[in-house]
Amino acid sequence: MFDEKFWLAIAFFSFLGLLIKFVLPKIAKTLDSHSKKIAEDILEAKKLREIAQKLLEEAKVFHKHSIDHSQKIITDAIEEAKKIENASKKSLEDQIKKISDLALERLKAEEEFAIRQVKTNIINEAIEQISTLHFKENEQNKIIEKSLVQISKIQ
Repeated sequence: MFDEKFWLAIAFFSFLGLLIKFVLPKIAKTLDSHSKKIAEDILEAKKLREIAQKLLEEAKVFHKHSIDHSQKIITDAIEEAKKIENASKKSLEDQIKKISDLALERLKAEEEFAIRQVKTNIINEAIEQISTLHFKENEQNKIIEKSLVQISKIQ
């Protein structure tokens, strides 16, 4: 009455029953724990992505501020260089003017000294020539006075 196929079917269904009763809950529990871990990992990944996105935005803002700051530094450096250049030009012009003024003053002084020297030489020469000539004293005085008047006109 019970042949091999019957016992084989009973063994098979008993095996399936045992599997369903003991193994299937463990598999389901393992799958649930894995799915929870995967869900937690996905949430963590989303949080990390948001943090990374915020950091990226902050980095972009910092980069923009850095570029603006470097442009300001360059602009300030150019302005400072122009100020220094203008100050240097003015200082150089002032020094050249001072040197030129000193040179002109010295030239004028040398010219005045040369004129005085020439006048002195002319007067000494005239006195020497007059003293060698034999004029009357009255005539000598007239010539000297006339010469002095002419010399004062030269000045």
